[in-house]
Amino acid sequence: MPVLAQSAAGVGFLDWLPDNDRIVRRVPLVLGVNGALQASLAMETLRVAQGASTYVIKSSNASGETAFGAEVGVNAIKNGDASIPTGRSGDMRVYFAEPDARRVIPAWKVFEEGADLSDLAGKIVFVGASASLLGDIVATPLSPSEPGVEVHAQILEQILGGRTLTRPDWAPGAELLTTLALTLCLALALPRVSALWCAVLGGVVCIGLTIGSWWAFSRHGLLLDPLIPTISSASTFVAGLLAL
Repeated sequence: MPVLAQSAAGVGFLDWLPDNDRIVRRVPLVLGVNGALQASLAMETLRVAQGASTYVIKSSNASGETAFGAEVGVNAIKNGDASIPTGRSGDMRVYFAEPDARRVIPAWKVFEEGADLSDLAGKIVFVGASASLLGDIVATPLSPSEPGVEVHAQILEQILGGRTLTRPDWAPGAELLTTLALTLCLALALPRVSALWCAVLGGVVCIGLTIGSWWAFSRHGLLLDPLIPTISSASTFVAGLLAL
């Protein structure tokens, strides 16, 4: 380790932030370690590749930035020429891609005599393990067993491509208001309109919410949850039928 540390142009951490279901959706770009900020492997790789000397962190309630409804939070991190929007904890939601064999070169090909590595010229390359027993395997929304090195590569690819995936701070409030509005409308309509028409109208609204959330995700990188309003509406409809 001392030999590697002395020779490395940068050092980054490998930690993840799995959700309660143990699936990785968010990855910290910076963490506090022993009272100092430490960057992730992807961030350090990008810094070294650009020849940048440091990072600039834009926080909430400073420089005109919003606060995500909280008093303190990180809004963005500038790494060389790249400005990366983050969550208030300095984390990034990863826009995962499907596995692609073109991203990966097996180690044996690299060490094979006469190997042609000219395609790697000018590229950023991550070296890592994909064997499950080595422990560097994580679950993502698209794969139950993704090599951690692949996730780091996708993070960097997302940053360089300028793609963002965000859960807006107004999303929970909007979802709650939508749930309350649909529940109230169904509660008022059930005694006055036939159950069939209520079911049809409710179904149309739920389909519209699903299509709208997918459009926000695919076109604008926004994460909105149509599930809670849909489940609440269905529960109200069933309760109303039983009451009638």
